[in-house]
Amino acid sequence: MKNLQVTIKLCSPAILAKNPLDGLLANLFFARQKEAGTFNGDYQQELKFIERDPDGFYHVSSPIFKVKSINNTTIMKSFDSKEYRDLFPKAKPPKAITNLSSGAFKSHIVKLEQLNVDEVVFFVRGDIDVIVELLGNLRFLGKKSSLGFGEVEKIIIKKIKDDRSVVSNGVLMRQVPINSKWLDKVSNKEDLGAKIDALSHPYWDKKRETYVVVNIGEENGL
Repeated sequence: MKNLQVTIKLCSPAILAKNPLDGLLANLFFARQKEAGTFNGDYQQELKFIERDPDGFYHVSSPIFKVKSINNTTIMKSFDSKEYRDLFPKAKPPKAITNLSSGAFKSHIVKLEQLNVDEVVFFVRGDIDVIVELLGNLRFLGKKSSLGFGEVEKIIIKKIKDDRSVVSNGVLMRQVPINSKWLDKVSNKEDLGAKIDALSHPYWDKKRETYVVVNIGEENGL
């Protein structure tokens, strides 16, 4: 296992969450398994290429980035039944075409906060060969990639001396359990807060949530 700093340079605005990036590496790993036909459907399987802490989390930091500006974007999605009839005048429209509240033709409005960010940095302790291979397939970072958000321009991976994925320069870099031994190494304790969240991927699984400690200050540990 090697201590790594990963810098992801972006060339478009992004919609970024602040969960630790083991979720990103897990998605890339599962995508590789699916392509090879070896994925068993277990989204909670252990990521053996990342250091796993006895406290129940992976040694991967949350993303670190500086926001240059924020744009609030609203996207309206609505099926145009008139255009459908104009394009296919002889086709029989499906019954669901008139139901705009649910189903395949549902209309909805999505409000997004897009961030103008030059680069995203994270720290990880893991197998450098596997991580380099997985990140080589990363084309977009964050949500709504189908709309062009978070396009990746370049990824720089370098070895560093110390493991900075949990605590870096006295700053907590990711969520940890409320009784974690790592909190003894944190110097900015006034910037710590608690919330309910998962300790590792998949972060969307609400059944795995517990009390965790997070850094709510402005320091990022770089």
